[in-house]
Amino acid sequence: MMIPRMIAATVFLFSTPAWSCVTAKVTNNTDKTVDVVWGALGCAGVYSSFMTVCTHHEIAPGETKSHNWAWGKSAQEVVFHYPFRKHGKVYWVKSRYSYHHSGNKFAPLEKVPETPGSCGRTYHISYTQNDMESDKANKSHDPDNYDETDIDSES
Repeated sequence: MMIPRMIAATVFLFSTPAWSCVTAKVTNNTDKTVDVVWGALGCAGVYSSFMTVCTHHEIAPGETKSHNWAWGKSAQEVVFHYPFRKHGKVYWVKSRYSYHHSGNKFAPLEKVPETPGSCGRTYHISYTQNDMESDKANKSHDPDNYDETDIDSES
């Protein structure tokens, strides 16, 4: 009798935090709809050109969406992904945000995504018009941060 109870207790202990270990709430404070991808190591989804995708949502101006990463997911990141036109071409910005131990917050990715030290935390990211304009200006010059497609292209 003791072994089934121990197994049940172990399953409960390790599965309970799985529904919501770390949450990232994203508010779109721009004038454009943006595609937001929540990713982490341990997620097996694929969306557009992204791997390790947990979920993604289009977020309209003024809206907030969130995602709860389950226990065991690491190197969480939030990616803002949207097109803009420049010199007759369409560019796709990929602006990555991740957890930073210094400051205990989600901020623009500097090196590699980090992982919060414990569960039960909620982080807020407010993506502003200034962030968008900065990303369009800075990320459009770096081939690793955008995909270039001719507007007239059929593909």
